[in-house]
Amino acid sequence: MRFELKPSQAKYSDQELLADIQRVAAECAPTPLTQKIYDARGSASSTTLRSRFGNWATVLRKAGISTLAAARVHYTDQQLLDDLRRVNQELGDSPLTPSAYEDMGVCQARVLVRRFGSSWLDVLRVAGIATTRCPTRTEPEGLLSDIRAVATRLGTKAITFDDYANNGGRFSTVPFRRHFGSWRNAVEAAGLELRRPLLRRIADEELFA
Repeated sequence: MRFELKPSQAKYSDQELLADIQRVAAECAPTPLTQKIYDARGSASSTTLRSRFGNWATVLRKAGISTLAAARVHYTDQQLLDDLRRVNQELGDSPLTPSAYEDMGVCQARVLVRRFGSSWLDVLRVAGIATTRCPTRTEPEGLLSDIRAVATRLGTKAITFDDYANNGGRFSTVPFRRHFGSWRNAVEAAGLELRRPLLRRIADEELFA
């Protein structure tokens, strides 16, 4: 039976979240469980899962879904390339590095290297992804300006990454971690506060930080 998790104010146990991941993975098998699929069919959000457990590959491993074995056996070349292109699109102007892919993709970067060549550059070439990106929009001030813009739209001085991501934020967690070390640090650098959700002893962003 499917349990219902309430919106982001609710207190999620690790066990509830992992059980929900396993449910969605079973429902969509043999299609790889991507963040987009989980967001459409899961009871929580992929942002909450990454904040709680780490990058998406780690989320799947915590749920007992082997990203290495599954990729070798179940993921076709086309599925892996499509997932790579999806992550590339979601990153916007941020470069698609192995660590950035592992943060948002369905498997570890080395799976793709083994499948498509001998280096990450080989992987990008096979996927038809340019190996250079314009860094202008992901300079620190551009990132801070985007946080402030979302906070202004929401009419708040306190914001979580869920608030940012679900209300028009243009960037993943990757550039914020790269430039500021954590979402908390980025929020403070923007002159804002980290909103602490009610009914939680530990906020997801504290674990993410």
